[in-house]
Amino acid sequence: MRHPRMIVAIVLLLVVTANAQLNPVPRVSPGQWSAWGLVDIGEMDLDFEALGGTEMDYTRWLAGVELGVIDGVSLFGGGGIMDMDISDYSDSPGTWIVGVRGAVALNDEWSLGGVGQVSGWSATDTVDVDAVETTLAAAVQWSSGPWSVYGGPYVHLLDGELSYLGIDLDVEGDDEFGGFLGAGYEIADSVTVSAEYRSIQQGAVVGVSWAF
Repeated sequence: MRHPRMIVAIVLLLVVTANAQLNPVPRVSPGQWSAWGLVDIGEMDLDFEALGGTEMDYTRWLAGVELGVIDGVSLFGGGGIMDMDISDYSDSPGTWIVGVRGAVALNDEWSLGGVGQVSGWSATDTVDVDAVETTLAAAVQWSSGPWSVYGGPYVHLLDGELSYLGIDLDVEGDDEFGGFLGAGYEIADSVTVSAEYRSIQQGAVVGVSWAF
């Protein structure tokens, strides 16, 4: 019975690929770069109609860069690796991510904006897997001094294909709508640490960024 478990485990890998933090206000000015890194720890309960339900624990390490394009808008991208465990199966796939974030200042403290990102994962060892995720988030952010607090709803869509032992599966995420809440603190000039909770992944994200 290892084969059904392995299929479930590999499918779950697709649902937890790269996700940058969802703060809507860029931490870079136009023409400015920043380097960022984050750790994402959580678990996920999913149910597949043909394979049943299961739970997966995962930890991700991601790093990348962000570039300010115009006032209030930035582009980001990066990659990393993830460790996951489910039943008697574990793996460490690589991930990639690209995205855009933007916000409009309502006054000196409040901003309204959003984040759009696309991420993916692919493997050809034992199984052939290709998956692409799309995340769209809307958020309001409050900022005062070194502090910022943000949150809102988000949509998480996954589309993938898996081929294993002659079995071909179309893969879609089970949960598509959720919410998130995060906070950031500027510990030094242009250096910000942040933490975030997301309901779909049931996990916490801790990150740091340095604008230069």
